[in-house]
Amino acid sequence: MANNGKDSGLVEPSKKRKAADVETQSVLKAKCVSYSQHKTDDSFSFLKNDSSIKNSNEEIAKSLSEVKTLYRMDFPDDFGKLWKFCAQICPSCPKNALLEPLGFSLCGPYDVFCGTKISEPFLHYRYHLDPPEFQTIITVPKSPELLHFGYFRDDPNLLPSFVVSSRPKSGCVLKYKADNLLELVHKEISDKVSKSQSNENRSLDSLLERLEKFAKKESVSLQCRERAFKDRKRRTQGTTFHKLGISVPVKDDIGYRPIHHDDTTLRKMMQRVAQCSTQTDRMAAFGPLHEQITFVQFANDESDFGMGLELGLNFFLHGSECFHKTAAKLMPVAYKFLNRDLYAEVIEKHLANRNSDPANIVYLT
Repeated sequence: MANNGKDSGLVEPSKKRKAADVETQSVLKAKCVSYSQHKTDDSFSFLKNDSSIKNSNEEIAKSLSEVKTLYRMDFPDDFGKLWKFCAQICPSCPKNALLEPLGFSLCGPYDVFCGTKISEPFLHYRYHLDPPEFQTIITVPKSPELLHFGYFRDDPNLLPSFVVSSRPKSGCVLKYKADNLLELVHKEISDKVSKSQSNENRSLDSLLERLEKFAKKESVSLQCRERAFKDRKRRTQGTTFHKLGISVPVKDDIGYRPIHHDDTTLRKMMQRVAQCSTQTDRMAAFGPLHEQITFVQFANDESDFGMGLELGLNFFLHGSECFHKTAAKLMPVAYKFLNRDLYAEVIEKHLANRNSDPANIVYLT
């Protein structure tokens, strides 16, 4: 999405960080290339020493507790189990055990398992177009579209509904991928097996077999039935620019009322504002949108808090900096009315540090 706002002033990752990323990638590729037959090597010591990598059941449980405390929310069983599986594949660097076969790197909350000190959990691996409901768990470092995967949860007080993908260079759409992380990995490996040459299949088949045995032992379903997705769809209101809509409590028709324009019309209205070259023109073009904000105020007075959340999300998802203030007014209020106060903190922190370039990821550790 085009961004015509001024630079927010957020410092991009340093040259030192970029150089470290390149060095890490090359070493990991060399050491984890044989993911079915791991060999211990001390050359990972520059990245993580032995004492910082949490592989045992006791260490994983301790790390999970640290993650829940740091992020102030619960995580489902598949979160810890994916790390456990990756630790079996590549004990010296579990977070990159899937880098060679799938291009996946575990990130975000998983960095706690690596001993990384995360000072800003709300911003750590939060991309430009990631709404508070989306939490990055897996990144694809070589993806030209900045492909990343994560949990989607409407309420920070509840467990995630499912796993989605985002390609921010292609837009703000979030796509359902799986009900859990192990199912996601299984689907991605299976898809790659079906597209790969026969000589490549052997190693992938071996990995797939190991995953299936692990999932069976850990009682994790790998069958893509979209149960969680279908269940949420029955409780969804609106659509939003990311196409997943919102889900807010509605009782006796109180809790949500629709925006007065469909997504296509609303996006055109926003685009006219974003393309204005002067503040005077922008204020004039903003008139119809200001009317929508007035409707939200009426809706809030009558406890239809979902309308403000939907409109605020759309301002945020458009991506232009000229809508940051509007999103900052609508979204925190909606989240607080809905008792989703943690998301109010997330969006306030994100907007205060949001880079004007959608291609940039926010690294704060």
